[in-house]
Amino acid sequence: VQKIERHVPRAINSFAEYIGSLPDWCRPLLEHFQLPCPSESFSTKLTQAEALYLVSDGSVSSRDGQGSFGWVLASPTKRLAEGNGPAYGEWISSFRSEGYGMLAALQFLLASIRYYELAHQLSKTLYFCDNKGLILRIAFHQQHAIIYPSRTLGSDYDLEAEISATIRRFTYKVTLAHVKGHQDQESRPVDLSWEASLNIRADKLAADFQKHNRDLDRSQ
Repeated sequence: VQKIERHVPRAINSFAEYIGSLPDWCRPLLEHFQLPCPSESFSTKLTQAEALYLVSDGSVSSRDGQGSFGWVLASPTKRLAEGNGPAYGEWISSFRSEGYGMLAALQFLLASIRYYELAHQLSKTLYFCDNKGLILRIAFHQQHAIIYPSRTLGSDYDLEAEISATIRRFTYKVTLAHVKGHQDQESRPVDLSWEASLNIRADKLAADFQKHNRDLDRSQ
């Protein structure tokens, strides 16, 4: 008689291990994250925040056309987490890199909520992006239950659909808003709004990933 082996799921002992256990399509977007605070206090800081700020940005190299993104998760006064990663696709646009940044940031917050079991302890997330076109497209998906087949032919429909599906998984409303990018070029850092400062940080994170990962295969 053939013995049937029972599969025992691997124990998850940390948030980093949980991120490492995520599906193949999601894991590369989240694995390059950093927590400025100890992981043990991360969940406490999430629940203590009056509101959560999520800000992302995307970048495309003028040298080789490679795309990357950066994102920041913060309270109204402090950065709580940040990360960066690659934008995938044969032809990368600024829009696509921005889309990957938005998807990664939302997936990271969703993973945090699931791992630390915070589904009913958070109530307000403000998402800021400097790409108005991306915000409008996601708003369209949220407002229309039925998407016409012709829209699925768009080159970035895969990202738009996954971002919208991710937002629907939250148990509370995620508010999308526009923030003007690169405000540090015309204003002093001390004069910038919090979301503008976070946008500048996200832009730097995207540029840093681009700089240190030029040989990464992003065609998948």
